[in-house]
Amino acid sequence: MQSIVIRAISFLLMVSIAFTLKKLGILKKEDGYALSRVMMNITLPCVIINSFGTTTFSGKLLIFILVGLAANFILLLISFLFTRNASREDKIYYTLCLPAYNIGCFTFPFASSMLGPQGALTVCLVDSGNSFQCLGLDYAITKAMVDNKRVNVLSMLKPLLRVPSFVCYIIFIPIALVGIKLPSEIFTFTSLVANANGPIAMFMIGLLLEPTFDKNVTKKVLNVILIRYGLAAILGLIIFNTFPFSYEIRKAAVIVLFSPISSASPSFTLDLNGNTSLASTVNSISIMVSIILIPLLVIML
Repeated sequence: MQSIVIRAISFLLMVSIAFTLKKLGILKKEDGYALSRVMMNITLPCVIINSFGTTTFSGKLLIFILVGLAANFILLLISFLFTRNASREDKIYYTLCLPAYNIGCFTFPFASSMLGPQGALTVCLVDSGNSFQCLGLDYAITKAMVDNKRVNVLSMLKPLLRVPSFVCYIIFIPIALVGIKLPSEIFTFTSLVANANGPIAMFMIGLLLEPTFDKNVTKKVLNVILIRYGLAAILGLIIFNTFPFSYEIRKAAVIVLFSPISSASPSFTLDLNGNTSLASTVNSISIMVSIILIPLLVIML
């Protein structure tokens, strides 16, 4: 327990240091984008490969792919209820910011260092379902809805196949399921690179964090925050108390549901000419909420 507390505090300290260095002008927000590219293209894929290659995999765990899909889908349905008679701008905001979790950039560092091998694998599987929706389906559905057109399958798949982490899921889930053993030298390399993912992710979050508070958008921000974390609590209770898996796996499945809003949501909002400022505000606030909640859950569960 003591080591987990120290790791959680260390992660929070990394975020604080990066944020402080940015405010002092020593580092810039643009440095966070550079770290993001390193993480998304190098360290995060290594974390995923390492999780599947160094942990015993059971076909029963595939249910957690459905957990990632279901959590997104429920939030997407709620967003439709919120936007039945709403403006185009509000439809874009709710359908892109209510669903979608930032698991790869945010939750993986906590999982890989504090939740054990089976916990990290569980987070990977939830994220594989989440990635399909937050990087493809949610955007395609939102675009079709606001443009009054049919969902374009090609526009949904193109962004997914450009994301290294999603490609890793496509390759390594079947490999793990079939039981193919890859050379140990591969995992010697991936484990070495994967160790850098946590610090890089925390410094990136600190550099990109932009806490802004606008009284005019408080209600819309609170709607998203309360619904997301309220649903996370409900689903978490169900999973923790009913799923027939080990404590380590159930704990990881609960914690991943408290991930912040996907970092892709503001970009997709901009692409559809939505309210980017509002999307960025709720994204930053969700990060601050998750920075507090996830370490607490890791320690208390």
